[in-house]
Amino acid sequence: RLKENNYILIYNKNKIKNEYTFEQLNILNNVKFLLLSKNNISYTVSRYINVRQYWYLYTVDGICFSPSQKIKLLGVGLFGSHENKIINATIKILDGPSTTSKIILEENIEIYPSSNKFNAITQIFFSRPVFCVQNQDYSVILYTKTNTNTFYGTNGKSYIDGEKGVKFFFKRVQGKSGGTGVETGNFPEFYYYLH
Repeated sequence: RLKENNYILIYNKNKIKNEYTFEQLNILNNVKFLLLSKNNISYTVSRYINVRQYWYLYTVDGICFSPSQKIKLLGVGLFGSHENKIINATIKILDGPSTTSKIILEENIEIYPSSNKFNAITQIFFSRPVFCVQNQDYSVILYTKTNTNTFYGTNGKSYIDGEKGVKFFFKRVQGKSGGTGVETGNFPEFYYYLH
């Protein structure tokens, strides 16, 4: 059984709760998982003040961000469907402000549905942290074929003060990247370590 200790277990890109056993999770030999030390405290940046319904899920959507300090990006939060649909998608982290920038990380993910706005965010943790340099533009891009409406955020800002003096600056991704921008859209949360 997973006990309370100095580590967080990430399996299939989801944080595992302490009450599960390895047998219940079907963790077998040669299965990859990510073990994160709690000594490196993770922080969350939340982009929006309000959450609403009926955001059309674009085939390609994204947001560009720039941290004011060196960080390790652990993952992002994504809004789920309020139409009881699991969204199968691919997420990419790009080294630059455009959908044509170099790919740093690419992974297949699932975004879970939600019945209300209070638990509308699916936390997506990458298989490995992504090192981000201060004042460099990066893009988070979501590719999906799912036809559904999702929750979305409003009253976003162009920069947000994170923990330990880290500022996150946001802007629209260059190129075809759906409807998400600074003030409204998807990508409500960013999870990171200080480097």
